[in-house]
Amino acid sequence: MSVLIPDLRIYNYIQAGVEKMAFNNTVDDFFSSTIHRHFHGCVDVGKEAKRLILSWLDLNQRSYNKQYKDDQDNINLCGMHCPDYTHNPLTAIQTLKYLQCISYNIEIEPEEFKNDLQLLKFCIEDLKSSIIGATDEYKRAKWSE
Repeated sequence: MSVLIPDLRIYNYIQAGVEKMAFNNTVDDFFSSTIHRHFHGCVDVGKEAKRLILSWLDLNQRSYNKQYKDDQDNINLCGMHCPDYTHNPLTAIQTLKYLQCISYNIEIEPEEFKNDLQLLKFCIEDLKSSIIGATDEYKRAKWSE
């Protein structure tokens, strides 16, 4: 399988989405109980969000290096200093799609990144459920007959 490293704007977008989920107490399309719990009591949400995003970026880079037998660090992190900048309007669906892209392009699972990878996978599942739960069709569906 091929591995790509998405543009840093994607990671900035994801960081903005993760920070929004960290502060979101409303069960809507941007709700992630996993992210909310992870950041609960966190003194500096921005710093932890950046650490998490850089962790996923590092795994993405390592996967690329393994796939292409490349030991170069191909990422210029100077673009990671703008977490509030998003190249597109921030939406739950776009955040989900970008998270899925990142997850798809991580092919290694080092033990020291186990918790960050698990958080990524749970966040994806939470967003899927939240997005579906926010649709009118789901709201109209019967819970029980």
